[in-house]
Amino acid sequence: MEVTTCSAGKCVDTSVRADPLNSVAHLCCTLQDYWEGRYEAALASLRVALRLDPANVQNRCYGVYLMAANGRLDEARALLDEWLTDTPEHFYARSMTPLLYAFEGRHNESSSLMGRVLADEQQRTAARSDPGAVLWGAEAFAMNGETDEAIEWLEHGLELGLINYPFLAEKDRFLDGLRGDQRFQRLMERVKKEWEEFEA
Repeated sequence: MEVTTCSAGKCVDTSVRADPLNSVAHLCCTLQDYWEGRYEAALASLRVALRLDPANVQNRCYGVYLMAANGRLDEARALLDEWLTDTPEHFYARSMTPLLYAFEGRHNESSSLMGRVLADEQQRTAARSDPGAVLWGAEAFAMNGETDEAIEWLEHGLELGLINYPFLAEKDRFLDGLRGDQRFQRLMERVKKEWEEFEA
């Protein structure tokens, strides 16, 4: 079994080495690298987690996301198609589709499908209750040029504890289209305050 080295944290790296067959340990390594903006390293760990537990929802979500984020769009599509075949009504599987469309540059299709997903009250509630889903929604809106919606989703994310200031302000490349917007800059000031208070 391949053992990956987590570049983000000694504690997580120790967990992976202590229990290399535990997909959750590899997913934790994935998340630490992801939140530091190390997309390629995150994908390397995620691939191990997927091999260990290919049906795990979080592994599938981050698998689709990180493959697409690293430009491996065919792999992302194949993984999502497999997931949709297994559980076609699963909320997260369905909600990843407009995000993947945004990565693929299919912006009109992404916007249209996002609108249909969010028109369902149950799905909208689910999407708005998960900080990760909120961030991915904001990224999709940003990539599709829907700045107002992207910023509103990030504002909602702040209410849910989405306060990783270094990642949001600098490292999340999929929010680049927002960084010149004064509303985004003001929001990041609030995020920075929350982040610094949390760090203290």
